[in-house]
Amino acid sequence: MQRNTKQYIGEIDTVRSIACLCVVLLHAINFGAGGGDYHEASGINKVWIAISSLLSFGTTTFIFISGMILAYSYPNKLPKNFYLERFKYIYLPFIFISLIFALYNSLGNVSGMPKLFVFNLMGYQHWFILVVLQFYLLYPLFNRLFQRYSPKLILFIALLINVTYLGVFNLFQVPINNKYFNYLWLQGYWAPFFGWIFYFTVAYYAGRNYDNFVMLIKKNKKWLYVLLPISIVISLNVNEIETFGFGSKRIDMIMFSTIMIFIIFLFAKKYKTPLILKVVSKYSFGIYLLHYLFLSIMDNLFKNLNIYSSLGYFSILILFIISIICSIFIIYLANNFKIGKFMFGKVKKTPKHSGEKNNNNTLLKDSV
Repeated sequence: MQRNTKQYIGEIDTVRSIACLCVVLLHAINFGAGGGDYHEASGINKVWIAISSLLSFGTTTFIFISGMILAYSYPNKLPKNFYLERFKYIYLPFIFISLIFALYNSLGNVSGMPKLFVFNLMGYQHWFILVVLQFYLLYPLFNRLFQRYSPKLILFIALLINVTYLGVFNLFQVPINNKYFNYLWLQGYWAPFFGWIFYFTVAYYAGRNYDNFVMLIKKNKKWLYVLLPISIVISLNVNEIETFGFGSKRIDMIMFSTIMIFIIFLFAKKYKTPLILKVVSKYSFGIYLLHYLFLSIMDNLFKNLNIYSSLGYFSILILFIISIICSIFIIYLANNFKIGKFMFGKVKKTPKHSGEKNNNNTLLKDSV
């Protein structure tokens, strides 16, 4: 039996919105600071791109939030319509936006559109959605495991799997030189759940034992503050190692991302969520789907008008703000029509304050 009533986790709005903003800023930096190639960048560009690498924890945070809300709302079993709801409001928008990106990226070469569409459905553009959907399918297994075995054992095994999986792709070269293995080593390994299982497992425990989770991070906050700069230094140094790749799909980012998530929860628990972050949280799923499209459009516009040089790094802020505003505007318009929520997802309905009782179905519909 799932819990029929449950207090809304108000701090989720703050955490979700910060994660969303970090992902958008990451991509804005990559467009505005010379294309995002760290090893080819120099000077201030390299500093900006190094910052963007740390911001990649935002995607990991989305996975954490999804797992936490799932376990918090449905600690024992899922409702009958759960997977149908996920299909309608997560997978259908994923398919639609994959088509939009394929159409946009094939302008001038329409014959390449079907191939791009298939690549997008495989996670080329929005692989995070596929990761979350896999964990939804695996959720009953997590329930059984946590009911039978020690959480510490499960967490340790999940960490071992996560580190081993990422280690294979971080530390070893492609074993066979063909297009399939090359794609797997370049990006294909991002979508399988193995690379994110530790985050989801921690989130599952936190969701089932939320009060205890908050107590633990409060009790150990001094250690978090000590370990945070250490994890940043490690990650920045690993940036120099080309074989490790770049972004959130690295062994060293497990430590940094986990610490950042815990610290943001601490601040979210202490301070009331500002209105602007509540708005971003409501539209976060659609922003995630759309922002890169608007960044690409503006990037082409800036290049054609040759205004990057005059804007300098101020272009990052412009790209960041306009992509968010345009995304929210399109999502808002689309949700005024019945079909809109199947195109860009539903706009989240957030209770007025964190203590307000909320039906679990609402919580789960808003979980991504």
